[in-house]
Amino acid sequence: MILVSIILAPIVSLVVTPIFCLLRKMFYVPLIRNKLLKDAQEKGNVVVAHYVKSHEIMNDNGEFGSTSSGKSIGIYQYQYGGKNYKYKIVTRDRMPDEITLYFSKKPSKATLADEIGLRESHWFIYYLILSLIIAVVIFFLGVNYIAS
Repeated sequence: MILVSIILAPIVSLVVTPIFCLLRKMFYVPLIRNKLLKDAQEKGNVVVAHYVKSHEIMNDNGEFGSTSSGKSIGIYQYQYGGKNYKYKIVTRDRMPDEITLYFSKKPSKATLADEIGLRESHWFIYYLILSLIIAVVIFFLGVNYIAS
């Protein structure tokens, strides 16, 4: 039974982990977003990104040609720890010259205040934890099934 649970748990976790990460981003991250923002500010994980360029997003209408979607993609650049990073934003509004970005651990995952926690997902850690939990559940279900 141990061998079966060790083999099945990582396979089942491949399906369960993306679902867990999605549900976490939908329901849990909005509840802790203010705490994440406060922690980022206290740790100094705040950067100011400067506007570089933008271009309009076009919709392809087949044989009728392209039309404007009304949205633009703006590219911003910021520096942290001696390295340069880029941030892309999609908006219908005018692109500001500077935007403030926040991150929890990785400066490459910096994002706007209302999106903090969405880009930094620790999926591999969740995969390992879920694999362990699923292995234990499979083991105990198998032992109980065999015993009965």
